[in-house]
Amino acid sequence: MKAIWFGVIALMLTTSACEKRKGTLMPPRDAAHKADSKAQAAAPTGERKHLSAKALPEGLMDEENSEQNLVPLSDGEAKDLQKVKQEALERIKKSPEDRLAGHTAAKGKAAALYQQGRRFASKGNFEEAQEYYLVACQFGHSEGCHKFGWHEERMGNLSNARQFYKTACEGGLSKSCNNLGFQLEKLQHWDEALDFYARACLEKHETGCDNLKRLRDQRLKLR
Repeated sequence: MKAIWFGVIALMLTTSACEKRKGTLMPPRDAAHKADSKAQAAAPTGERKHLSAKALPEGLMDEENSEQNLVPLSDGEAKDLQKVKQEALERIKKSPEDRLAGHTAAKGKAAALYQQGRRFASKGNFEEAQEYYLVACQFGHSEGCHKFGWHEERMGNLSNARQFYKTACEGGLSKSCNNLGFQLEKLQHWDEALDFYARACLEKHETGCDNLKRLRDQRLKLR
């Protein structure tokens, strides 16, 4: 994981680097989003429909219902996690090169921070959830990286989404490999897309296997 990316994301969490609309974190769409749109427009009609149908492999409902089966926290536990999160965010902003995965606070906290992010997401507070996901990711939690990437994708920050999907994929999360493959396919980076679909499939991710076969067959027909 390149710490510099977390410095970039940390800056996005400040009001000077992002726009807040109706209480929701809404960073500006990046140039990659425009490239994705052009790539989809150039694709055949049937392929555009397929890409549109899978634009967000995870549904928003999954995030809104994410508090299910989570044990409620006491006020003291919630305040402790909030303190850890704030200290970590300050450290990321000041020293992007600091690898928090090796920090003492990371021990036993990464999963708890991720779960707290899920609690906030289930209540519709995605801005707060994003901060918890980011810190969980920087503490070495692959699911935190994936969720942060998913929200970046949802808000149109596709280059950031790809970076966090890649980190989660390299951490062994097959759904992140599939999501990254999908993003690369939309950019018409066929070989890279096939590579990440294959990684997902090797981990027995059903959709990854389906995407691998579909895209491979499509490319073979064009030869």
